[in-house]
Amino acid sequence: MTRGVSGVSISGVWSGAVLLSEINKHHSPDFNVLSGYSGTDISAGNSTPCRGYVRRMGMIAPLTSKESKILADLHTLKIYKKNTIIDKQGTVSKAVYYLNEGILAMEYKKKSKVFIRDFIFKNSPALVYPSFYLQEPSRYSIRAVTDCNVWELTKENFEIGKEKIPNLQIIAFKITNLFHRNIEKRFESLITQTAEERYVDLVRNHPKIINSISLKMIASYLGITDVALSRIRSRLAKKGNINH
Repeated sequence: MTRGVSGVSISGVWSGAVLLSEINKHHSPDFNVLSGYSGTDISAGNSTPCRGYVRRMGMIAPLTSKESKILADLHTLKIYKKNTIIDKQGTVSKAVYYLNEGILAMEYKKKSKVFIRDFIFKNSPALVYPSFYLQEPSRYSIRAVTDCNVWELTKENFEIGKEKIPNLQIIAFKITNLFHRNIEKRFESLITQTAEERYVDLVRNHPKIINSISLKMIASYLGITDVALSRIRSRLAKKGNINH
């Protein structure tokens, strides 16, 4: 079970799909405003598609129209091809990310082995924590599992945002609290659920995952071997409990 800990989501202030689902429980506006956007790089000053994402941040702590525009203009849309390393283990993290399209993986690499820490899905944030905040070498990488387009807020622009937008710190603090709840849920699942139960939850929450992510990566995320995952899938197929 030791390897299972590698799947713990610890992507920091803007972390994860579970975090956003917690926000959704309290705020009804559609968070999918960015989905489907597939443009090329967008520089500051042409960030209209980003404002839907920024409006979601404004649900956590109020942002004026001017502040929302400033924050949107500080983001840039980047296009990454499959298998591109966006943030590399051992380097200082350069940005906060919000995944507009595709799937990202947070992963450790030790010698020739790769351990999946977490998956990041569409309309979810990602951050190499604490590297981004402390400006120290990161302990894991962020890699594009599929072709992706990602909103990026660089460290420099984040600091500019903090100076111009007082509530940005409050937003970061509140999302950090939700992030800790996410960690607690992840540890709880590792302790109280079987690998089969965790696999079922993963596939039910993200049904397209099997078509986009290799079984080897999923096994690593679950903290089990490829053989063990194959057995789980075989048992589920016989039960007819889940399509995969």
